[in-house]
Amino acid sequence: MNFGIDVIEKIKNLVEVNEKLTRLHWIVAQIAGENDLKTMYNLILNGFMQIAEVPGCQFVLLDENKQPLEIISRGIDSNQYIVCPNLQEKDKNPLSTVSTNNASYQNSNQKLQSVFLYGRNGETLAVIFALFPEQYKASEETNMILELFTIQVSLALENAILNKKLQDLSETDALTGLFNHRFFAEQLQKEIRKCHRHSRSMSLFMLDVDDFKGYNDTYGHPAGDEILKTLAKVFLKHLKPSDIVARYGGEEFAFILPKTSLHEGISQAETIRTAVVDTVFPYRRVTVSIGVANYPTHTTNASDLLKLADQALYYAKSHGRNKTITVDQSYS
Repeated sequence: MNFGIDVIEKIKNLVEVNEKLTRLHWIVAQIAGENDLKTMYNLILNGFMQIAEVPGCQFVLLDENKQPLEIISRGIDSNQYIVCPNLQEKDKNPLSTVSTNNASYQNSNQKLQSVFLYGRNGETLAVIFALFPEQYKASEETNMILELFTIQVSLALENAILNKKLQDLSETDALTGLFNHRFFAEQLQKEIRKCHRHSRSMSLFMLDVDDFKGYNDTYGHPAGDEILKTLAKVFLKHLKPSDIVARYGGEEFAFILPKTSLHEGISQAETIRTAVVDTVFPYRRVTVSIGVANYPTHTTNASDLLKLADQALYYAKSHGRNKTITVDQSYS
């Protein structure tokens, strides 16, 4: 009789483990197939909560110095826990109890345990803090499944982070952190199509740093690089989130302002030009010249829009610099 009960219990346990493994496979497939990093963080957190069957979790993405880069919480009061800045990774067991004054919990019947997600080289990518009952002890099966979860999710997370870095490198200018020429060209075509489809207006302007060659020749290229980096910060400070600015080449920058009339485009260009004038630079004052074109006022063709803005910029450069000139003014 006892033998029969033991066999039934073993079969029951095997069925439960199989169900958890099936769920694990489905959860990991969802996570690995996600391209958006923030969505992936949420899937990791939700997946862990399902597998470990815990009421609360906190996902902490770490930077290279093991400082929190992103924090997402579920079922945990954001004020209840303070992420420990110097986590001690004593071992790589699926569950490690956090014992530090920097991680506190209010309920004495609960304990906080940590799960580390490691990269291929052993560096810590993220930590999951999980809330467990004080007397909780994970079974061998649960530990096995959590270990499988951490291994597979760590691989998916690392791949996603690397892909994001590669994407950023392909779209951004290394010096200024702004978008690059290639990305700008792609976005211009997309915005033109949106304008066609929704009958919207769009302003585009080209900006060039006045006498940048003279600045480089006098003070050196490192000083010139600092000017470009400072200008990038000035531009971003005075643009809307939907606006696009790219380093077009050398000391030339290109701006796309969606849903912006010609009048609004001129006003925005002037705001940026005067902001540059008001910025204190090393050695001497820096100014910029700007050429503005608008869809559909001047043209509905992307390449023509760019040429017209560049033509207006050339006019501004050749007629005194430190000016904002529209296509219409360049014809006068």
